[in-house]
Amino acid sequence: MTPVVRPAGIDEDRARALVIRALTAGADWLAAGDVGRPLTCYGLPVTPQRVVGDADSAAAAAAQLGYPLAVKLAEGGVHKTDVGGVRLGVSGRGRTAARLCRAGSAVSGQARGVVAADDTTEVILGAVQDDQFGPTVMIGSGGILADVIADRAFRLAPLRVQDAEDMLAELRTAVLFDGYRGAHRP
Repeated sequence: MTPVVRPAGIDEDRARALVIRALTAGADWLAAGDVGRPLTCYGLPVTPQRVVGDADSAAAAAAQLGYPLAVKLAEGGVHKTDVGGVRLGVSGRGRTAARLCRAGSAVSGQARGVVAADDTTEVILGAVQDDQFGPTVMIGSGGILADVIADRAFRLAPLRVQDAEDMLAELRTAVLFDGYRGAHRP
């Protein structure tokens, strides 16, 4: 059996505080600017992103991150593609980000968007406290594929290294993580 390996530099207290703050505020989901923070507390890499609210900040974020970009609404529900709130492969000097921010105010009442680097294969990662099974971890294909192909793997926490490797190997889209046909690794 493979032993549990804890990466150096884990900051459980900070991760816990971020989640407790969101739950105390009544949030069902972490805010766009906060979603990556618990992951980095556990040593997981996240795609660089910026939350923007106007054309100037969208253009500045685009210049910092480089092209191509992914742009999405910062608020407005979980399935932002259903309301036209996601653009991939953006290469227009932040203009698309600015337009999406303006459109976002009609959808969510907030003129905010997220500009992110668009050069990786998207994954979805989740953890819940299941009433019957306890702490449960999920990984799967992210982005629009999350619901279209429902390619997910689940395990009870805590995970061993072998559990995480097995979860990744179970995914039908696992070949993308190794650069299949030019896919960029997450």
